[in-house]
Order: sequence, then C-alpha cells, then structure tokens
Amino acid sequence: MLFPAPTSLSCDRPLESLTLDVSSLESLTIGNSVKEIPSAKFKGVTGLSNLTLGNSLTAIGDEAFGGCTALTEVILPPSVKTIGASAFAGNNKLASIIMGHSVTTIGEKAFDLCPAQTVSITAQTPPTAPDNTFSNYTGKLYVQGQEAADAYYDADYCWYQFEGHVMIEPTEMKVEGNKTLNGKPGDTFQLTATLYPTDVTLPQVFWRSTNPDIAIVDANGLVTLLADMSEIMTLAEGDDDNYTRSCKIIAESLYANGPVAEFTINDVTTGIEDVTVDGGNESGDIDFSAPVEFYNLQGVRVSDSMENLSNGIYIVRQGNNVRKIAVK
Repeated sequence: MLFPAPTSLSCDRPLESLTLDVSSLESLTIGNSVKEIPSAKFKGVTGLSNLTLGNSLTAIGDEAFGGCTALTEVILPPSVKTIGASAFAGNNKLASIIMGHSVTTIGEKAFDLCPAQTVSITAQTPPTAPDNTFSNYTGKLYVQGQEAADAYYDADYCWYQFEGHVMIEPTEMKVEGNKTLNGKPGDTFQLTATLYPTDVTLPQVFWRSTNPDIAIVDANGLVTLLADMSEIMTLAEGDDDNYTRSCKIIAESLYANGPVAEFTINDVTTGIEDVTVDGGNESGDIDFSAPVEFYNLQGVRVSDSMENLSNGIYIVRQGNNVRKIAVK
C-alpha cells in the first residue's frame, strides 16, 4: 500500500537519512538536533510556505530550498554560519529574509530572483557575499548598531547597494515561571521568554539545550526531560577534572551580545579525582569488592564489573562516591 506524501513534517534527526517524499510539504520544522541542510534537499517543494529551523543548524547547503516558491519569509536561527550557493534562489515570493549574528559566508545567487524587500542581519562583520547574492537591491537592509551600518556600507561585497537602516535593539529578556526545573523522564515544561521593548525589530526567541541527553527543547520552548539526573553523567565542557549531571535550557535572540535567559534542570556538579587503577586494585574510597557502576565518558553505563572492561578511561560510581579511573 502506498501512503500519500505528507504535507507537514517535523524532523529532528540528520537529514541525510531522510528518504521520505517531501514534494508535497506545506509546513516543515527542522529540530534542534539538525546541524546541516544537505544540498538540494528541499529544492522545488513549491507548496512549502511555513519553514521553522532549529537552533543547532550551522550550514544550509547549495540549492537546499531553491524553487520553494510559496515561501514569503525565512528566519535563520542565530546558530547559522554558512548559506550555500542558490540556497533560496528562485523563491519569487520571498520578501523578508532574517539572518542572525553568526553568519560569515553567503554563496553566489543564494537569494537570486527573490523580492527581498527587507533583509535583516545582526552579524557585526559583513558576511562574505558576492554581488550576485541578491538580484533585487531596491529593498531595505536592517543591521544592528551604527558601527555595523558603517561596516556594511563600506563593505566590498553586495551590502552597500541596499538602503541601510539601524534596528531597534532589545534591552532585556523577561521570562515567566520558575527558572529551575525538576522532574522525571517524560515530564514536559512550557517555557516563555519575551524581548523588551516590545517594538524591537527582531522579537524572535530561539531555544537550545546544553545537554540533549538530559533534556530537549523545541522551537516554541517546550522542554522534554529524557533522563533521570541521578543516572547520567557527562563531561563538563572545558573542564577535564569535573563531571556534571547538569543541563541548561537557553533562550536567546538573533542579536549579537543580546540578552539571554537560562533555565536550569536540577543542576548538580560532582568533583572527580584522577585515579589510576591497574587491574583490580582498590583506590580511594571506592570499594571494588562491593557493587559498583561503570560509565563511559558519554555517560552511558557500560558494566558492573571491572573484569568486563577494556583499557580506557571510565567513571566509576558507588553510592555518592564518584571517581574517574584509567583501566590498563
């Protein structure tokens, strides 16, 4: 039995493995786990009118959304760094283009044949973009701050051809509810964050999780807990001597150095001492003759016995005692 091609799709896994027929899509949501849109992945999806991109996306491939003629606006999250050649070319209704502060490179004809009546970008350094990036330069370009406006006007690329305007910037981000979240796997929390003043040029708020093994968050601020905080350990970023069972949900704007809000999920950090164990020797306050749990550095439980471990670095846990060990 053949199933009809879907008109709506929400995808939170690498798109290289997506084999679904996307030709009939009208609404597409790319989740916060997706880092790249492959080249020509959604090219020619003429009915696509609603596009939401997650805040882990860093690269949009060549012709990724070319010929999506129903799109009227595209909002690229602050995580996006590169936009490929002809990425949105031929979208003859695309009047509003919004880009964040991380964009550094835009390919040839990325927005060719797009009306581009307003182009908004918060990158403080003008991205490298050839003169044929846009085919219409009669629209308005909104940038963040007068220094950026001067930089775009003086740029060697396409930017000086637009009529330049300076954005209204936010001064704060207000949140509703408790900023510390506690729960069990499967629990959900709806978070809300709003930029002020309310007449900011770009009011959009984007969400991300610092530890998707513990909790994920969608584009609307809906958090889902995935793990019991007492059962997972991950290496603290930039600190080899501490392991953390922590996760923060971050709300941020498109603005460079703009206000952010953090929601903490049961933040618990445990100091780890470097201990080398040769064979089955005991070390520190871990009693290896009693039940213990061994985890790899990704926080996955791998064994209850050292006898089953290959050489390497592990986290061993016994009650409230936690140590990092090297088995050799």
